[in-house]
Formats: sequence, structure tokens, C-alpha cells
Amino acid sequence: MSGGLVFSAAVAAYAVASAMGLYRMRSRLFRPGVVQFAAFVGALALHTWYLMMRGAEVRRCPVTTPADIMVFVAWSLAVAYVVVGPVYRFTIPGVLTAPLVALLLLASLAFPSVAGPAKGEVSAAVEFHASSSLLAYGALGLACVTGLFYLIHDHCIRAKRFQAWFDNLPSLHELGRVNRDLMLYGLGLMSVGIISGFFTPGGVNAAKTISFVMMWALYAALLLASATDRISGRRTALLSSLLFAAMILSFWTFSLARGGMGQGP
Repeated sequence: MSGGLVFSAAVAAYAVASAMGLYRMRSRLFRPGVVQFAAFVGALALHTWYLMMRGAEVRRCPVTTPADIMVFVAWSLAVAYVVVGPVYRFTIPGVLTAPLVALLLLASLAFPSVAGPAKGEVSAAVEFHASSSLLAYGALGLACVTGLFYLIHDHCIRAKRFQAWFDNLPSLHELGRVNRDLMLYGLGLMSVGIISGFFTPGGVNAAKTISFVMMWALYAALLLASATDRISGRRTALLSSLLFAAMILSFWTFSLARGGMGQGP
């Protein structure tokens, strides 16, 4: 099977998982069903297969072009949900994550994906650095999704609207806990990406590294403030979403300017 067919099958499978999640929500079933979660895992398996095919084609970790990077970020977001889903057992992130992943895959088609095979030996340090840095985006992206839902839930409670609809959903306390856990997971991956970047051949890209370290510091400060009750769960959710938006904007500014992941976080 060609890479294009596998890619299309992955997008279709994510669309099916999205439809299943929306149907369960409309039926007021807010816990993830076995079939729904299996559909998402199946979509992720196809997604992974495509990345393996792409990696074999370019003979390196497939993060060499803006299109490849978008596909990899979408994959890391899906992996984060598969890890979190069975632990926290609620559907909302799955409902929001599946269509987001599908949209990212479709959006990647708008970017050129022309990277020739690697010339010479590819550094394992660069591969590890790039993959760990991009996996951090997946965890922080899911934290953003959870934070946005926290804000919607909180607004409806304050406005006294749709209260019956939220009765069976996770509490604000649980959503806040998941939001913080995901940020902590993402912060750990960011730390690995930053440290490994200094061991890549040729050194780090100064501008990218400074930007990545600044985002790390802001996420660390946010987690510390939340853990010590210096800011509310609502502000934590809001800031986690704003930080991720800023992180993505910075990421794409550097990636599109340089045409790929390059060196540095």
C-alpha cells in the first residue's frame, strides 16, 4: 500500500472516531466507549504506519519539512490522548482531539513535502532531539484542549446555563488536575529536548533555543503558581491555552523561515 493511501486511511479513521465521540455525547454518554477508543487507536496505528513509511523514504526521523512536522505534531497529540484516555476515563478530549488531528493532517497537504534521502550518516542525537521536542507539543496541545474545555465548563456554571448537560461530565477539579498533569508531562519532554539539543552535531540554533527555553520557563512558572494556589484553576486553564498558542506561533515562524526542523528545539 502506498503512503498516500495509508495517509488517507488515517484521516478517514480519525473522522470515524470523531463521529463516534460526538454521537456518544449527543446520547449523553460522556465516558469513552470501547469501540470509540479502539477506532482512535486504529487511526493512530495507520498514522504511525505512514510515519514509518515516510521515515524509510527520507532515511531519517520524518521531521524534515513543514508538512512532515505538522504530521508528526498531530501524531504526538494523538499519542498523548491514548496515554491519558484510559487513565482519566473521560471522552471530551477524545472528541476534540480526533477532529483536530484530522484537520492537522489535512492542513499538512497545503505545505510542500519534498525532502530527499539523507546524505551520509544521520545523527541519532539529532533524531532524538527532534522527536522529543515535538512530542512535547502533543502533550501541551492536549493540555490546551483540556484547558479550553475547563473554561467552557466554568463559563456555563457561572452563567447557570446547560447545567443538566454538565452533570455527568468531569468536575472542574478533575479537569484542572488533568490540565496540570499534561503540562507537567510536556514540561518533562521539553526538558529532554532542550538538554539533548546541546549534544547535537553543529550545536544549537540560538534563536530557537532561546525561544524554547523561554516557553519552558513560562510553563514552569505557571505550574508552580498553580501548585501553590497562587492562581485559580480558571486562570491556569486560560494561561495554558494562551501559552500553547504562543508556542505554536513561535514554532511555525522558525520552521517556515528555515524550511524544516533544523537544529535546536
